[in-house]
Amino acid sequence: GSLTVLSFTITNPDPVNQADGITFSDDLDAVLNGLEAVDTPLADACGAGSSLTGTSVITLMDGILPPGGACTFDVTLQIPPDAAAGTVTNLTSALDAMVNGLAVAGGPASAAQAMLAVEFNVIEVPTLSTWGLVILTALLAAFALARLRRG
Repeated sequence: GSLTVLSFTITNPDPVNQADGITFSDDLDAVLNGLEAVDTPLADACGAGSSLTGTSVITLMDGILPPGGACTFDVTLQIPPDAAAGTVTNLTSALDAMVNGLAVAGGPASAAQAMLAVEFNVIEVPTLSTWGLVILTALLAAFALARLRRG
């Protein structure tokens, strides 16, 4: 049931040409059943006019990066309350774009991968310090003596 943040950074390594029409998708439900983005859609996520949409599958459309440019954006995810503890792997689709009017398919190397560790919420049990134990023992002894005197 907790929230976590998934960060994406996309770079255009071309020092001369702009990359536009940048797209990719991320099937969050395939990573962890019920994993969803809670803050989409995001406008202008990677350049003016770009958008990130979806909840269980998020998709970036129409990203634009100048030569040598980069963009970073965050997506807040809701971990399902019944998720089992463990580590899962998130793998995006390959990144596609248009560069100098030509379609560029990113291929497997452009897919992003990240690990998500799911932990159970641990509730801390308060403990007493040594002095706390001494005071508690003294109070219990005083209570026991008071009961003995009454009765």
